[in-house]
Amino acid sequence: MRLIPLQLLKKVSLAFLVFLALCLVGWHLYPESFDHSAFKQLNGWLEGKPSMQSAMAFANTRKFDSLAGLLLAAFFLLPGLAVAAGNRRYVMIGFVPAALLFQPWRMLVGELSGEKPSPGRVFWNAMVRLDELNPGAKVASDHSFPSDHTAVLIVWATYIVLAGSCRGKWLALPIAAILSLPRLFGGGHWLSDVLFGSPLVALPPLIVLLYFDLPDRFLQFALTRLPQRLLPERPASNP
Repeated sequence: MRLIPLQLLKKVSLAFLVFLALCLVGWHLYPESFDHSAFKQLNGWLEGKPSMQSAMAFANTRKFDSLAGLLLAAFFLLPGLAVAAGNRRYVMIGFVPAALLFQPWRMLVGELSGEKPSPGRVFWNAMVRLDELNPGAKVASDHSFPSDHTAVLIVWATYIVLAGSCRGKWLALPIAAILSLPRLFGGGHWLSDVLFGSPLVALPPLIVLLYFDLPDRFLQFALTRLPQRLLPERPASNP
């Protein structure tokens, strides 16, 4: 189950590395005033809109994150949505290396980046406080950078687009973008966390995953250890 044909692998990996370098440069050059202005615009838009405030407050809770997780899982589980019925188990198993690579890298980047208070900390007394509508709403953090929330969505959406075989896979991109927005409105993350921080967390695991063809290698490993009934006939790999 090679996600990218061999003849394109080096070009795609190089493109990811270039984009990663641009994110690093952007992170250092991006003016802090842009972050402040963006948050004031996004959060300020909620003023006088009680229904939107309630919806956005719920969208910043763990309950909503759990529902979003079910939506992400549906792209693996529902036959014909993003993945053909006969390939679903292979695509799910192939995603395991991505998850294993992501978590330690996310923790390392978080430790190296140090503390950075989120908008909810900086503008605590001068913002629409969504946590007053829903006590479970996440509106502030001492470790705003990077946006691991968006990084998870980038890894998931990229994998679905590359591994999927049905037209529905392209829905993963707008869904990932939409699910990234609540933290920006509520105060959990700065815009720069999403634009630069999340790619810094998401891209290195993806580059390793693709360059070393880890989904296919992990599938080979799983084939020798999982019961055959759990593994349908193997789909043909890309050349």
